[in-house]
This record gives sequence, C-alpha cells and structure tokens, in this order.
Amino acid sequence: MQHNRLFELTGLESVGGLSALCFTPDENHIVVGSTKGTIWFQEARPNSEPIVLGHHREPVWAVNALDAELVASASEDGTVRVWHLEQQRCHHIFRAAFPLRTMVCADGLLVMGGKSRHLLCQDVYTWQVLPDLGPHNGEVTALALSADGKILFAGLGSHQGGIYVWDLQKGEAITLLTGPGAPVTALACHPKEEHLLAAYANGELICWHMQEKRQVERFELGEVVFDMAFLHPHAVVVRTGTGKLDIWSLRPLAPAFSCLVAPITARAFALAPGKGLIAIAASDGKVYVCTYPQQHPSSPSHGHHRDQGPVGEAPKTPPPVETEDPEGDYDLAKRAIEKSPSFENLMRLGQACARLSLYREALETFERAVTIDSGHPEARFQVGMFSLHLGEFAKAKEAFRTVLDLVPDHAPAHNNLGTLLLQAGQFDAALAHFRKAVQIRPNYPLAYVNLGLAYRYLQKPEKAKAAFQQAIELAPYLPVAHYQMGLLCLELGDQNGAREHYLILTQLDRRLAVRLREHLFRVPTDLTEQKWKEIHRLSERLLRSAAQGDTETVALLLALGASVHETEPEMERTALLLASAGGHIRTIDLLLDAGAEANESDRFGKTALYLAAEGGHVEALRRLLRARANPNFADCNGQTPLHVAASRGCELSVFLLLEAGAMDDLMDNQGKTPLELAQANRHWDCVKLLKNVGAVMPSASLSGLLKSSLP
Repeated sequence: MQHNRLFELTGLESVGGLSALCFTPDENHIVVGSTKGTIWFQEARPNSEPIVLGHHREPVWAVNALDAELVASASEDGTVRVWHLEQQRCHHIFRAAFPLRTMVCADGLLVMGGKSRHLLCQDVYTWQVLPDLGPHNGEVTALALSADGKILFAGLGSHQGGIYVWDLQKGEAITLLTGPGAPVTALACHPKEEHLLAAYANGELICWHMQEKRQVERFELGEVVFDMAFLHPHAVVVRTGTGKLDIWSLRPLAPAFSCLVAPITARAFALAPGKGLIAIAASDGKVYVCTYPQQHPSSPSHGHHRDQGPVGEAPKTPPPVETEDPEGDYDLAKRAIEKSPSFENLMRLGQACARLSLYREALETFERAVTIDSGHPEARFQVGMFSLHLGEFAKAKEAFRTVLDLVPDHAPAHNNLGTLLLQAGQFDAALAHFRKAVQIRPNYPLAYVNLGLAYRYLQKPEKAKAAFQQAIELAPYLPVAHYQMGLLCLELGDQNGAREHYLILTQLDRRLAVRLREHLFRVPTDLTEQKWKEIHRLSERLLRSAAQGDTETVALLLALGASVHETEPEMERTALLLASAGGHIRTIDLLLDAGAEANESDRFGKTALYLAAEGGHVEALRRLLRARANPNFADCNGQTPLHVAASRGCELSVFLLLEAGAMDDLMDNQGKTPLELAQANRHWDCVKLLKNVGAVMPSASLSGLLKSSLP
C-alpha cells in the first residue's frame, strides 16, 4: 500500500484536539474546528498562518462551507455559528434544541441532524428557520447530498438502521430504504450518478440505486466506518473507527492508498477534488494535506482480499443483483438454469434460494456449483454455511477447511470453523481459529464474541471479558455480545454489570433478554424439583395478587420465596408491571424493595412507568421515578410515558416526567411528539406546559409552574 504526504499546516497551539475541517469552494483555504471549540482558517499551502475566527463553548463536530465567504460550524450543545471569512467575524448564530452531529449545505439551505428524530433546515441567506424536513425513527448519524444537490439522504442510528430520502425542492420525504439491521454510520453519494448511494452499516458497504429502490452491490469492509466519500466512480475514501484513513478501490475491493502512517490517526477529512487533495485532521493536532490518485487505483498483489475470491484475485462470479422481488429472482434463476446450468447461474440460484429460506435447495445448488468449479472458495464457503444451518456439521467442517486451503486468510471461514470446533469441545483449536480471524480482520465483532466464549471455556475470564468488550465497542447494538458479557458478569459475581447488559438487551433482543433474566434471577440450583414447582406456583399467585393490589398476600408470598421476576405468559408482564398498570402503590413499594427491576418491559415494550402513565396513576409514577425508572424508554409504537401522559391530558404526570428528564422532542412511529398528541386531544394545560418547558430547559426552571398541583 502506498503512502503520500504533500505538506502539513502550521496549526495553532492550545486549541485541543482537531475534530472537523473543510475546504472552501475555491479549494484555496481550509477551515478547522477543535474539541475546545476554536474555529480558524488558513491557506492550503505550506507555512501559511492560521487566522482565528472565534470560539464555541463546546467541541466542534462539523464545519461546512456555504459559499466563497461563509462557513458554518456546529458544536456539541446544538449551536451553529456562521462565519464571514473576509470580515473574520461571526455573522449569525442559530441554536438547535438537541446536540448536533452532522450537517450539509445545498443551494443556500443548511440541513442539520443529530441526537433527535428531527432534521432542521435553515435558509443561510435570509436567516429564516424553515420547517424541519419531517420525522423519522432514530437519531441522525450521517447526511449526504445527491450529485445534483436536490436529494438529501439521512442515515439513522436506531438499532435497525435505515435511510430516509427527502426531496429538498419539495421539502417532503420520498421513501425509507430498508434498514440493514444496524445503525448507519456513514453515507456517500456517487460523484456522477445522482441515483447511486453508498451506505455503511455493520461491516458492509451497500450501494443503492435510488430510482429502482434496490441494492446494486454489497462489499464486506471488515472495518467500522465513521466517514466516507467517493473520489471517483471506482474509489472511495473511508475513515474507520480506529482512525485509519485509506482509499479503497471498489472493483475488486482492496485498500490501494494509505493517507496516514501509524501511530497517527484521523479525526476528520475533507476533499478538494479539483486539485486532487485530501486534508486530514490528525490525532497529533496537525492538519496534513495529501494528494490522491486521480485514476482508478490498481489492486495490490497481496494484503487484504475479498471473501469471495483468493488473495489478489477478483471473484470469478460477480455478486447477484438483489431486487425487491425475491420470488421473481428465483423464477428467473430457475429458467436460466434450464437453459444453461453454468457455474454463474447456479450461484445466482443458490442466492435466490437463500433469500426465500429454501436452505436445503440452496445447499444442493451450491454443491452442484462446486462440482463445476471445485476451486472456487465462495461456492465452498456457501456449502459450509448452509450445511451449518441445516445441522450437517461434518460437511460444514470439511467445507470450511477446504476454503482455508484455498484462501488461508479467509476470516469468516476461520470464525465458522472455530465455532464448530468449539461445539465439539476442541477449545484450543477453536481459540486458534478465532485469534486468526480477528488478526485478519481486526474489526470483526462476531469473531471477538466467539473468542470470548473460547476463553470462557478455557477458564480465562479476564481475557474473555476483554474480547466481549471489544465486540461491544465495535458493534454496540450486537445482542449476542451483551448476552455473553452478561453471563460472564454473573460468573464473576458482578450482578450490577449483568443487570446493565440485561437492560440493554430488553431494547435490542427480547428473547435473549429473557434468557439472561433466567440466569440473572434464577433460584439456586440445589433446589429439589418439588421445591421448584412450589416456588413456581407461589410466583403465579404473586402475579394475580399484584394485579389485584392485594398487598398482604404479596408480602406473604414474597416471604415464602415467590420470585418477583416471574412473568405471565400472555403479555409477559412481571408482578411490578401488573401492579403499576393498576396503580397499586403499596404493592409497587413491596416489589421494588424485593428486587423488582424498575425498567423491565412486557412483550410490547411497555415499562412499569409507561403503564402507570397510561392508567393516570400519578403517585405510582412518582414512586417508579424515585426508583430510577427511565422516562425515555419507548414501546413498540415508539411512544414514551410522556407521549401517553400528554395524550391523556394528565398535567401532573407530564410535569413529573419532564422534571425527571423526559425528552419532549421524541417522535413515535407515526411522527408525533407529545406536544402534538396533547394538541390533537385538546389538552390545553399540557400543551401550555410542553410549549413552555422543553427537555432542553433545566429542571429547575420548572419550579413554580405547577406548585399548587403538587401534593
């Protein structure tokens, strides 16, 4: 891989770490922001002098050139400042109601996103705040503009991910692309094809065709990407979570150019395509300027490789193009096989079978492909995957070993073979494969989870903990990582740590949360079966008594050993949830004292606090807030307790929730805020409170608003 540094800028002393930068439209100047809030600019040439424009109170997260004279900077506290470069002063200040993370500018329209379900837009010439671009599900983690500047793409940070698409000229949403099952952390628009978009999520770079609403290509990067941009149609620059900044060729996928040399890492970057320059805000506090290749970078003959082919080779079969009609793809592939049972057609049919969950047919199809080309690693790998899925472990093991004979650095094959060896009790052999997988692909969260499991079985808990923690850092929304870390915390006697991961799982994967809860709250294993059945019967009676508010019976059952963590089968509600739904205050107190978890939820995501607000039980709501119940947990419809209290017109509940830190700008799945629900139901007292007291105001400012209403 090549390295090329052209020059470095002089920079400033004592401004903290660098956090953001951009080129001016003429590409002659670079504007820089720091973690201490300082904004300055200087000429993009060696030995230029920095000129300070001013300061934010909080770290600067984004800078964006608006035109030849104006540049905008956004900070952690939601403040946007527009600077006049020639006059060297702040020209305008705008404050958002939530922390900002990203912004773009098109035709005088500044669009901002961050830790909210809103997008804000502002006319930068008339300084009028325009209506926001509409609701979406999850905070905005990335923004991108189409090549013609007419279409806006917003990547979502919810655990399901997703990309919202807006028409900026009409100011309305066009569509929501299917979520990739993980937060979208980076977006980039094709420089020439306005309908092509690249999105990064969960280890994959996915290219979309917007007009046809389909995926064009998928690349497995093996790195967590925070920023990326197209240099030209065949190359993309990516900044990873570890701070590496590399240029990758796309066909075949391979790193072709490194912009920094370790241990220096990148905090941000900006492109000057006219001059072929890339500016880098580096971890050592300097701005480096590099040239980048203008032509299609050639692939290296060694190093990183695609999973689909041997080292240094492009895959022999291009990946099949997926559409929104899997049944149609399957029929087309079957007809193609009838005409020509070629290797390419068999691979296409196998992928179509996989999309329709026809796993047996998929396995048989890939096995036919192997008979045609026994040396193709992707076909062998797919045989292993579907054999593993169908429980044919010996066949899967043989397939993965063959893949590794063909491509020794195939990280997924190492991971999957290690999993099979782990199941067979060959812990040391499995450990070796997991180590190899993370060595080949350092940002491979599933391999780190399996590495932690191997260490657990080998009774090396500290190494297991480090591996699980690395998986969580790479993929914070990966449920199995939190589940395994929770189990390990229990083994180490860390009940509080296990509870933390259990609460995270309740928001990510309810089935794994229930499994961890069984370990977290289970009765000692030395109980006899008869005693266990007795406790189960007591717990069933506890559920009925809690729902009725029969405090005396609840106290007796708890004394006899009933479990506060038992759930009823229909709604999966615990005794605390049932008591909260009925507003039974004394019962709630008893259950909390007995160890009930204040933030547990039922099968629809409704917490005890939600149910108390839903029933209008103010005192129950107060008791739960004292027990540190989270007021911002939403149900399956995206509604928080504040949504419920506002829609039902319970002014005191609204007050208590706001005072406890409830966010008033969260939208439900229908795009409604608590204020809008209160207005729709004509609860004017709640409307007045929500208008005058937002989540961005300190709770002390609430004092006196409802003083007469408090008991």
